[in-house]
Amino acid sequence: MTGRAKVVVTAVAVLCGPTAVGLTVVALTVNLDTADRAARVIGAIVGLAGLGVSLFSLHRTEADSPVESGGARSVAAGHNIAHADTGDKGGAA
Repeated sequence: MTGRAKVVVTAVAVLCGPTAVGLTVVALTVNLDTADRAARVIGAIVGLAGLGVSLFSLHRTEADSPVESGGARSVAAGHNIAHADTGDKGGAA
């Protein structure tokens, strides 16, 4: 995981904790109807954010992922691969 990904994961975790605590406080102090409405709005926002992140991730994976082989007799496949063959040619067994 890259440093940037770690920062994003940590930020999401830090935001989710207080949100859960806040919804619990609303449910206990105000009423369940208000907490239900707040949870629906927050859930819709989080769902749309998740959709955006997943679409960004799909686009980024295809466009920015370098493909490199690792050494002798190695194979690296990019986007689509129909057939791969490794090993020495000549049939010496």
